[in-house]
Amino acid sequence: MRRGPSKAVLVAATTVAVFLLVALNNQQGPSPGPPAGANTAGFLSHSRGGNRARDEQRSFAFIKMFKGGSETLNGIFSRHGLENNLTFVLPTGKNIYLGWPYAFGPERHRPAVPGRYGTKDGKLDVLCHHSVFNRSAMSRVLRDDAIFISIVREPWRHFKSTFNYFDVDVVVEQAEKFPPGVDRFETYLRNFDHYDSIYQSPAVAHRRHCVPNGFSILSNLQSQVLGIPLGFPKGSVDVTGSPLEVSRHIARLDRELELVMVLERLDESLVLLRRTLRWPLQAMLYLPVGVMAYSFKTSNAPRLQDLHRPHATVDQQLYHHFATKFDRLVREQPPDFQDEVRFLSKLQAQTQAHCDPDGANTHETEHARKNGKPVALPRVFPPQPLHVPASPWSPPLVIDSTFCNGLLDQAGPQPIALLKANYPS
Repeated sequence: MRRGPSKAVLVAATTVAVFLLVALNNQQGPSPGPPAGANTAGFLSHSRGGNRARDEQRSFAFIKMFKGGSETLNGIFSRHGLENNLTFVLPTGKNIYLGWPYAFGPERHRPAVPGRYGTKDGKLDVLCHHSVFNRSAMSRVLRDDAIFISIVREPWRHFKSTFNYFDVDVVVEQAEKFPPGVDRFETYLRNFDHYDSIYQSPAVAHRRHCVPNGFSILSNLQSQVLGIPLGFPKGSVDVTGSPLEVSRHIARLDRELELVMVLERLDESLVLLRRTLRWPLQAMLYLPVGVMAYSFKTSNAPRLQDLHRPHATVDQQLYHHFATKFDRLVREQPPDFQDEVRFLSKLQAQTQAHCDPDGANTHETEHARKNGKPVALPRVFPPQPLHVPASPWSPPLVIDSTFCNGLLDQAGPQPIALLKANYPS
């Protein structure tokens, strides 16, 4: 009977093989990732240890969009960043915005000094708080390989949500009462210039939340956030009346933003986001934040939309461009894309039902933060964790109380407080 090689010989051979493989990898440089057309989701999700850390996109800016699902997305970014020791561009003092609606600049954020927040080179990993997009200015504080991401929302839905969130009619009524018995929302639309000038006026400044005098929160807000010049501050360039100039700015945004998601297609957006950042699938899970009910939420009468349209011409151009591009991008994905979308959607529903079965945990978290109070603990979770079998896009997952608390810690308004606590000035 022939005997195989000795254990010593096998160890020696294995050592030589590993040495040669490492040398070859060093010659070839970083891994280029999966081949074109491959199942990128599976390739990336099953990366482990150092490989996963190397493959993941660690530095990025998320241009946060008011009433565009951005609090929910910010929970994803903040949680993943804290869990992976990423460093954040944070507002100065007690501010919660990085200068918005004014231009982004060094005076708007805590300085990135070498050695602070764990950095050695004075550069930071993540920018994800409200700001006005300026790629060159933001690149000066972010790492050299940073990518830029944002999201858009259908303008009519965005307008309704913004009107409600900022209590526009309530603010206006501090200076001028609406006629008794009228529909305030429609009345505002029918007399937009009149009421919007009141909202922007110094007379109601004390009732506006972080909105300066002379700024319209209801006219082309998404375009303003993305840095298209619309005449604010007063005397600035305003391209509102020039579709050609607007197109030029949108073309610039197309070049400068690696991914623009679409809120109406959130599940697909999250899968594209995951593939862009090369993060594990479970990083895309969330608990919804800021979903509000209001009387005109389902108001879609053509007469109302016709009244709104002249005040959103730039946002309509912007949305049409990036919604069309998004549709094309989805069509170009590998064959397993929609399967992953369905899998993530089902996993998201299971996670939400497990971590927040009746909405009580999220409600208590949001209520406490809005009132400046500590979040009440313990939270209530099912006694047994949720076990999710392996899939082509993820290893087996365990959704337990620790994971649920991580989701909830980033739910509700101003999770920035948690980041500031972790990275004190």
